[in-house]
Amino acid sequence: MSVYNLTGERDHDQFIDRNDMSVEHWDLLMSCSHSGECDNDVEFATHSFEIKDYKAAKNYLIESGIDEDNLNNDDAVLSYYLWCIAGDIQELDECESIEA
Repeated sequence: MSVYNLTGERDHDQFIDRNDMSVEHWDLLMSCSHSGECDNDVEFATHSFEIKDYKAAKNYLIESGIDEDNLNNDDAVLSYYLWCIAGDIQELDECESIEA
């Protein structure tokens, strides 16, 4: 499977939908946020995603309350970013379903 590139800009990436990537990538991304322990799913997904702008992604994560000490390398930023973006997308989907 090829690598899917996220921008690192939350305002863009939170509006990604299943039509923007392969079914496999979408399923991996959505598996990064769910009730219960997500670490293994996020770790598995990191092999199929990359971020174009790690600095922007890190800034978003810090603004979201992730301790900067946990973001000491690109792998950590990618893991937290996948988790947060997947949660953002799912939350937006839930809000749109309620409004419809």
